[in-house]
Amino acid sequence: MVPPGAPGALLAAPGAAPGCLHVPRDGKAHVTAYGFDLDGTLDRPGIAQLASDLFDAGHEVWVITGGLADAGEWTMQAREQKLASLGVRYTGIVRCIDPDVRRIGALKGEQCTRLGVVVMLDNDRPYLNGMAATSDSARVWVL
Repeated sequence: MVPPGAPGALLAAPGAAPGCLHVPRDGKAHVTAYGFDLDGTLDRPGIAQLASDLFDAGHEVWVITGGLADAGEWTMQAREQKLASLGVRYTGIVRCIDPDVRRIGALKGEQCTRLGVVVMLDNDRPYLNGMAATSDSARVWVL
């Protein structure tokens, strides 16, 4: 183990939980924004743990979720309740609501661009394809 302060030592990210470290090469703290879909993505235990680990390490974790209407399972309250039941820690929730399911991917991409998301994880390939038209974020298909 490298002693604290020695060359090559790990630097703790500001606000990171004990034991959660970030290793910047230039010695400056960096925050990266990550995006996660909710249904079919964050409800998988390993993906939920990844999101929470990134959040604990000081990164931004945005839940960027689609819906057909602002009703039922797609309301903000329902989204917050589902995330609480999954135990996911996150920066914020963005809902991309459109009755045309073909438009939701582009809306998600617009939000990735607005938030500075560098990597977006989603289980819906058509949404990922739609994001390509409006965002340069790397897209990860969750199988």
